[in-house]
Amino acid sequence: MSIVFLPIPLIILQLLTLSIGISIEAIVIHQKLRLTRKQSIEFSISINLLSTIVLWFVFFIFQGFAPESERLHLIGIIFFNNFNGLNLWIHVYPILAAVLVMMCALIIFVEFKSLQLLQVFLKSSAEQNNETIQNAIPLINRINTAIVKVDVKTIATIFQANALSSCVVALFIILLNVYQAQ
Repeated sequence: MSIVFLPIPLIILQLLTLSIGISIEAIVIHQKLRLTRKQSIEFSISINLLSTIVLWFVFFIFQGFAPESERLHLIGIIFFNNFNGLNLWIHVYPILAAVLVMMCALIIFVEFKSLQLLQVFLKSSAEQNNETIQNAIPLINRINTAIVKVDVKTIATIFQANALSSCVVALFIILLNVYQAQ
């Protein structure tokens, strides 16, 4: 008989942090990119879910390559909120800081490119209704342009939205841990 482990507290925490992040990022996207509220919420949901999936994928790949002791500590922290034995990780803190910076850069990159691709797909469906097929730019050309193009305003907006939502989520997690410690 196999034992099934379902980390309910982690799932609830992930849902709460996602809902906080989605709402904050939707507000920032609405204000900075001048999209409608509905579009901002849809874009925010899509890019946050995609970046969350990518981050969990990277986490499981990383923990697969980590040494056994670090892997157990990492799984204990993530799944069980167990910070015991963390004093053994003092030499690892600079590496963890570098990993966190790379993860933030990865989140911003994934969200930026997914936002551009979503805009291309939504624009293409709207253009099909308005233009003839002969005058429309092929979808593959617009996708290639979105992948290569760097829009400074959009990336600054994504960076600002991520920074704001990450700070609020970090504050939420800190307050949750302080409350649980009492």
